Amino acid sequence: MLGGILPFVSVSVEVYYIFTSFWNYKFYYVYGFGLLTAILLVMTVICISIVSTYFILNSEDYRWPWVSFLSSASLGSYIFGYSIYYYLFRT
Repeated sequence: MLGGILPFVSVSVEVYYIFTSFWNYKFYYVYGFGLLTAILLVMTVICISIVSTYFILNSEDYRWPWVSFLSSASLGSYIFGYSIYYYLFRT
């Protein structure tokens, strides 16, 4: 679960603007910055997955595919949790 913190922090501001435009019925006009943020997100998730897999393989653990997958997939749980927080306390 800790592998998703760094990618979430790197895109949290953009996620805030997307949620604001979605739940407040406003238009989202910053598509270029959103694309740049998505590219940054993909690159960060790839790097986190590679580093976590390296550390698991270095300790000779045979469950490395799960760690590689879950370190990247935990970002979804952070964004889901933030969307629930935003919906309940910010709207």
